[in-house]
Amino acid sequence: MEPISFLTAWVTSPVWSELVARMIPRRSTAGRDAVERDIRRIVRALTLEATEADPSLRLLEAGDRVTEAVVATLMALDAPSMALVQSAGVNAEILELRLRAAAPDAPADLPEGAARTLYDGFVTAACRHLVDHFTGSADFVPRTVRETRQVVGELSRRLPDADEASGAYEAVYRRETEALHGDVELHGLGLPLREQSYELGTAYVNLSVRVDDEDVTRRLGRRFEDALSQYPRLLLEGPAGAGKTTLLQHLTLLMCRGDLPEQLAHWEEREVVPLLLKVRSFATNGGLALPTPEGFVHRDVAEGKPPLWVKSLLASGRALVMVDGVDELPQADRPALMGWLRDLLRRYPSSAYVLTARPGALDADQHDQLAAWGFVSGRLEPMDVDQVDSFIRRWHETRVDLDPRTPVTQAHAEALIRALATRRDLSRLATSPLLCAMLCALGVNRRGALPKGRNAIYDDALRMLLEARDRERYIPPGALALTRLQSEIFLADLAMSMTLAARRTMGRETALAKIGNLLPRLRGVETDAPTVFHFLKERSGLLQEPVPGEIEFRHPSFQDYLAAADIFREHNLDHLIARAEDPLYHDVLIMAVGQCDGDDQRQSDVLGRLLTRARSSGEDLARTLWLLAAACVADVDWVDPAHGEEIGLHTRELLPPRTRGEATAIAKAGSFVLDLLSDHIDANGIDDEWTGLIASTALQVDADEAIPLLARLAPSAEASVKVRLWDGWSKSRMPKRYAEQVLTKVSSLAGSDIPLDDERWGLLSSMPGLTAFAIDFSCARWEALGRLSAVEFLFVGEARDFDFSLISGMRSLRMLHVEGSGTVRKTGAPADVPSLRMLQLTGLTVDGEFLRACTGLSSLMVERAGLGAIPENPCLERLTSLIVGHNPIVDIGPVADCGRLLYLDLHGTLVEDLRPLSGLSGLAELGLRGTPVRDLTPLSALNQLTKLDLGGVEVADLSPIASLEGLRELVLPGGSRDLGVLDGLIANGLVLKVADPRQR
Repeated sequence: MEPISFLTAWVTSPVWSELVARMIPRRSTAGRDAVERDIRRIVRALTLEATEADPSLRLLEAGDRVTEAVVATLMALDAPSMALVQSAGVNAEILELRLRAAAPDAPADLPEGAARTLYDGFVTAACRHLVDHFTGSADFVPRTVRETRQVVGELSRRLPDADEASGAYEAVYRRETEALHGDVELHGLGLPLREQSYELGTAYVNLSVRVDDEDVTRRLGRRFEDALSQYPRLLLEGPAGAGKTTLLQHLTLLMCRGDLPEQLAHWEEREVVPLLLKVRSFATNGGLALPTPEGFVHRDVAEGKPPLWVKSLLASGRALVMVDGVDELPQADRPALMGWLRDLLRRYPSSAYVLTARPGALDADQHDQLAAWGFVSGRLEPMDVDQVDSFIRRWHETRVDLDPRTPVTQAHAEALIRALATRRDLSRLATSPLLCAMLCALGVNRRGALPKGRNAIYDDALRMLLEARDRERYIPPGALALTRLQSEIFLADLAMSMTLAARRTMGRETALAKIGNLLPRLRGVETDAPTVFHFLKERSGLLQEPVPGEIEFRHPSFQDYLAAADIFREHNLDHLIARAEDPLYHDVLIMAVGQCDGDDQRQSDVLGRLLTRARSSGEDLARTLWLLAAACVADVDWVDPAHGEEIGLHTRELLPPRTRGEATAIAKAGSFVLDLLSDHIDANGIDDEWTGLIASTALQVDADEAIPLLARLAPSAEASVKVRLWDGWSKSRMPKRYAEQVLTKVSSLAGSDIPLDDERWGLLSSMPGLTAFAIDFSCARWEALGRLSAVEFLFVGEARDFDFSLISGMRSLRMLHVEGSGTVRKTGAPADVPSLRMLQLTGLTVDGEFLRACTGLSSLMVERAGLGAIPENPCLERLTSLIVGHNPIVDIGPVADCGRLLYLDLHGTLVEDLRPLSGLSGLAELGLRGTPVRDLTPLSALNQLTKLDLGGVEVADLSPIASLEGLRELVLPGGSRDLGVLDGLIANGLVLKVADPRQR
């Protein structure tokens, strides 16, 4: 029985109270010998009580040795007293540490097992009861106050040796643990033996964790150390190969080196010690051996460890306990693990804890238990484009036979990065450290030349995983060793069975039955289905068991590739062709045709059946099947000319899409059309006529899968492309990757009309091409807006009051348009934004004082602002454009000083007298719609006037403008009038328009 569990069961025994009572009062009357006799008697009684309840604890001949060891430990510092308890800081853990340190040889003769378990339990429980006894004493508090200095001095004198030993061992522990976890093993990646490991500190890439916390309204991906600094109890979930173990290993490395990131600096100050536990090591010989705290130290670094060193760390909150791989225990053993963890948390609540598991390994009840114990759940996110690029560059730097400074090494890394940006088959694989390492190895082994086409990629990957992996790991004699062909046959059968069932998972028992059915065909190997299954799961690296009893392929693409190899068995091809429109079967058929490259009969069989079905199907289904056929032949070197010509003819009719309807229809065919669109661009280049519809098609397939294709379209100057790329951001499940790989490449980008969460707001500042932005006032994050240094045009809608200080950080802002209600606050002014040149306000109340603060502007629009007059303002003299529509303005005298005006709009005002305009010789456009103007005489000298709007103006005499030879557009109200005076202008090119009476 575990000591922790033993204490839980026996610490409340009434015999303990008697033991403590006997130990204390007899000290002054009967002497040390009498106290020892009482301890012996009571320990024997406790031993009998324990062994009757649990026969596995029967000690046989070791019973007396346990008793003597307990007596020696408890009496090591004389009989217990209040002074002794106070000298230990009234802390049972420290008291136990001191007693054991004073009698280190007491348990030396005890055999491992029940005897040691009882000894540990008795000593721990006795120390707890001693502390409880004295702290409950009536004179505890006054005596404590009186003796504080004496006790502190006593501690400082009596503990130096123990502290010195503990500190010395801690330095050794950190140094040796760093060496233990400093390297990462890379098995099965086709590297020479000397290169199968590399320094973790060199190639490690920070991974992102998405934390699920009900107190956080917006769940954001964050760096692991950020999450850990906020949540000292963290459950970290992620699929196989996601980097969970490597992440904990790297954290251990940093803690041992004293090189923690800023977020965890408080751990470094407290000298927190890492304790990394591999759950798989808890299972031994078919049983479960949950470690005691002192067993948390790896056996390779345990030599010289002081007694209770780990307990001391845990009790003082100086430990980080990392329990790696909870899912690696059988389901039946997990309740025991949870109980072990619960007891650990109860005894040592001040230390930090991290658990890792695969998704789905813990059921809802276990998740609820962990939440009740203070654990927050987080999950490792797929690597984003920056993490992938960083991993690739660092991975290549670790290759010991290549100088990372040479162009060759740089070329390997950069070639792979470029390939990931353009090839969807590669980018879909590069989601975890394991798969990224595989792609890196492919590139290095082929001297930077990546395989062409997905079939070649998976063929090389399987060669590594099914051939090189066992060879590199030195499988011991007698272990099952299957050839690549043998392994592929078993794996292909499992893959096709899942595919035929339209599933990505399979029950373990079903898999065993499938393997058993194939075993009679396996020659020269004596084995059974469970052994083969274990070999395939543990050795191939292709299968995983996300939850006990259920298997899946580590990556769906491996399932598709292997299923394609099995397509010609029995009636599998008929089944797949009949369901070819189902996205689950698309990649299987595409790879099946690729695997038949060079086998004319089989390739024609697949394509012939597919084309026969396409010819006889309705329009929508036929479109999907013709496009699927095009995807099937895209990567092959050989194809029947008749099939190739027919497929090419239909593909040219379908691609690129020419209408929105076609774009939607093509997108419904499936994600493989992204590859066809990319191939179309390769062959024909980027044509602005169709790029908008290509972008629309790609986004309707899947915004994230389309990122490599969209990144190619991003530099397009076509406005419709920019709009679609911006709108597509809202559909992305990976907004950071989308922003960095797509939107940062768009020039003159206008952002508007999509909901922005905190993560997207934070990403806006990274877009150098974001020059225009539109947002409703209530949705704006003004602090984030202030960081948009590239934005030149800003529209704010539905504003309720506005303060210019909100945008004072937008140093490139040239034009601002604000619509809404309320007022413009006087705490800010346009001068707060020195770059501002054009200001448009609609519906917001302003006054003359505000206008006088409009310095530096060249264009000003103030509509429906309740403005009664235009104030005298030297700043207005710089204006080239002024719009003051729908304001109760009568006098426009100050406008006479605006000698630079080119455009003036007074629509909807109360202006009658136009004489102040007579001197504006440079005025080119004038709007008087809806004003009570009657006399146009002051306009007769405006020789530069090209456009005049008199809609809704009742002017009888148009002769004053008949001399304006430059006038090219005149808007008049409806109704008949004498236009003869304008004949000369009309002959000179004047266009007359009738005003829409609805526009005022």
